[in-house]
Amino acid sequence: MPRGRKKDLTKPPARSLIQQRDYRDRKARYIADLEERCRKAEEENVTLREEIRKFKATQGSVGLMNQRNPETVPLSFSPLSEYLA
Repeated sequence: MPRGRKKDLTKPPARSLIQQRDYRDRKARYIADLEERCRKAEEENVTLREEIRKFKATQGSVGLMNQRNPETVPLSFSPLSEYLA
């Protein structure tokens, strides 16, 4: 039950009431935008973590293959050595 005097709906709202209403609307939109950005960031985080996990798994398997046959990995590999010779 509202307290105080009943509002006279025949008079236009005061300027401060309009400003308060506008502020609440802007705040609600801002919070909704932040929530959306947070949701997108969380989804991206999950995707990136999955990519890192897959990358580490492939690097681990490549490392195991190289340990079995050490001749497949050159000891002194330089990407520029082909062009400098």
